[in-house]
Amino acid sequence: MSFSPSSLHAKRFKIFPSLVFQEIFEMFFQENFEMC
Repeated sequence: MSFSPSSLHAKRFKIFPSLVFQEIFEMFFQENFEMC
């Protein structure tokens, strides 16, 4: 079984920040849009 946890962690770390960034961006955009 040639499955290294480091590669899994790297893969998850690549996908995770993009999802978080998308959620933060949507929240930020909605708040600013309601303020206007």
